[in-house]
Amino acid sequence: MTSIPGVPQSGLGNRIFNVNVGNIVGGSSAVNGMVYSRGTKEDYDRWGALWGEGSDWTWDGLLPYFKKVE
Repeated sequence: MTSIPGVPQSGLGNRIFNVNVGNIVGGSSAVNGMVYSRGTKEDYDRWGALWGEGSDWTWDGLLPYFKKVE
């Protein structure tokens, strides 16, 4: 995190407050958004097919872990 000075705030006696910005690959929106997304069922089932019969790398195999994270 980096702090940069903001602009004077007229409603707060012209005080200046620091604004925290993130430093991360992909830009600070990766930090500010805090977004979690996952692929489609078809994506994960394709992985499972690559690893063969009985693989847990399928949608149904991974769904319990997605639910724990969320």
